[in-house]
Amino acid sequence: MAGIRGIFTLPKRLFRTLTPEDAANKLNFVKYLCSIPPVYRYLPHDHLNERRKVEPFTPSANVNSHNGYPLIRAVQVRYLPLVELLIWNGADPTKRDNMAIMMAIRYRDLELTRVLMDSDSVDATSSMVRQAVDAQADDIIAWLVGEKGCVPDMRTLRLMG
Repeated sequence: MAGIRGIFTLPKRLFRTLTPEDAANKLNFVKYLCSIPPVYRYLPHDHLNERRKVEPFTPSANVNSHNGYPLIRAVQVRYLPLVELLIWNGADPTKRDNMAIMMAIRYRDLELTRVLMDSDSVDATSSMVRQAVDAQADDIIAWLVGEKGCVPDMRTLRLMG
């Protein structure tokens, strides 16, 4: 039992060929992988009491596998249900220097950007505002500055004119 790993990685090949057409089918498979029940292992006898203890593993899929590749690919095909599922299961949108967030901003998709930045652990940065200015995504600029409280740097302010 000691060889059982608590967290397994999502297969990269599952996301490599991800397209908007087959994303719904893959969504169900990823849901299944993320919902596998806990695996337990027996610990040796405790000296204080003679009962065997059972310790749970967390065998759910590691949604941050391959340095955030599953979330980045889900954002690339703009399939919001899969993005939400990965975020709900702990995917980190700040992997690879906020690549998933920057892609959503570049696509000018405010809803996708909000889903990715909904967590308190994700802070808006001036580079995100700059990306929104470059993409001419006025709604995202207003949201980042107004609701997220991001202060753009001087270069971005000059670009905003």
